[in-house]
Amino acid sequence: MAIDIRYVNNVRRSVNPNYTDRNNLGLISEKKPFQMKPILEGLFSAQHNYSGNAFSSLIGNNKMTIKGTDYEYKVAADDFKPLVITKAIGTTGEFVGTGGVMFEIEADVNFYLPSDVIVPLRGSKSYQCRIQEGPIATANGKYVYRVQYVKQDGQGIPAELFQVGQEWSRMWATASEADIQGGSVQFGGYYTLYGKTGKVRLQHEITDYAHEMVLAADFIQDGKKFSTWLPAIEAKLIKQFEMDKERLLVYGVSNEGVSSAVGYKVDTFPGVIEQLETSGNNFYYTKFSVKLLEEYLSDIYFSRVNPGEIKEINVLTGYFGMVQASEAMNKLVQENGSWRFVGTNFNPAKQVTAFHPNAYGYGYTFSQYISNMGIKVNFIHMPLFDDRRFNGQIDPITGKYVESLRYLFLDFKGDNGTNIKKIEVEGAYGFSYVRGLIGPEGRNHGKNPANTKESYSIHLTDQLGVMIEDISNCGMLVYQPNGLL
Repeated sequence: MAIDIRYVNNVRRSVNPNYTDRNNLGLISEKKPFQMKPILEGLFSAQHNYSGNAFSSLIGNNKMTIKGTDYEYKVAADDFKPLVITKAIGTTGEFVGTGGVMFEIEADVNFYLPSDVIVPLRGSKSYQCRIQEGPIATANGKYVYRVQYVKQDGQGIPAELFQVGQEWSRMWATASEADIQGGSVQFGGYYTLYGKTGKVRLQHEITDYAHEMVLAADFIQDGKKFSTWLPAIEAKLIKQFEMDKERLLVYGVSNEGVSSAVGYKVDTFPGVIEQLETSGNNFYYTKFSVKLLEEYLSDIYFSRVNPGEIKEINVLTGYFGMVQASEAMNKLVQENGSWRFVGTNFNPAKQVTAFHPNAYGYGYTFSQYISNMGIKVNFIHMPLFDDRRFNGQIDPITGKYVESLRYLFLDFKGDNGTNIKKIEVEGAYGFSYVRGLIGPEGRNHGKNPANTKESYSIHLTDQLGVMIEDISNCGMLVYQPNGLL
């Protein structure tokens, strides 16, 4: 059932008789919390004009529902894993393997076989070594191979290529007539990652005088218009609830031992930033430029984008980050000496003003960049990074807010179409009222109140998390204020 929210505005309930209890979003949510949850999340997401939760909006319906609070998932491993030298056993001297003499190396993996031909990752591909014997397990959990230089020229292979940490990759496997040994076949298989969720909860008390202004929301559902409403103060609470979840999804950290007043551990989870901090694709910068952007994209996606393929990456950043990126692209255009637009001409917009009937407006911004590698970079405003209530650090040199200059590079699709998912716990979402002498319906006539207050309270709770399956496709550019970490 497709639901499209087209209209959102604040009105007085009395002006529209259609705003009855029957189409009160809160009352419907109380009775059907799980059906109404996606509607409320959609209403208060960034794609509508009532909130600014850019990350939640981009995730959209990319969700995974679990039954418990923790979960595990399998990630495909790389099919091509290099052999890493852990000890250069027989590689003394300046050159190794001269004259075809076999020598030993110690490595970290055991799936290479005799007849495999390996070459150095950071060396000439003419330095080909054939594995002749092994792998032999050692007492320290490593593996010994006996190898032989294929070319067998007079000089041999530089010994530095067999120092600890050097990587060698399998090229192919060779065999002789009537040979009894074939090379290895490398399948990456899968490895298991573990994640957890966290609980978020809000409540608020609403008096009998705070009920008149309402948020009207009109839905287009299966081609038909459906009018709903919600008390404005309840809408404000739900907005904060959705913003709390947005902050948690982005800034959440793992809980190592904090407990609540009742003695149970408080459930939290690593948000996007904490997860990205382990990805290795995080760089500090002092001056943004298109050159910096190209170099950063090259570091992450080199050899991962096929020729002719367009890979789309969403970059979340604050206001100053949006302006900075636009200025960098504009500078590049000016340096090239000409405008280049695809599909349209660049013309100033005509404006009718009190000053002149044939005035023109001028102004533009760049919010998308297509790299030399064929990566389409969409710069998307992230209001969260501009929230001065908790992002108040200012660069003393530029006067700009530091967090507003953070860039999150997020591949939401990945190789499987849903690289980033929001995790939801089955049955965890709750929306309920506690009625006093009044309730969301008005005066509590003929019903047993929970208390004698001239008010009612609304309670919201949810359990959620975020999962990035292939974190190597994501990363951050973090502004380094004043050139200091």
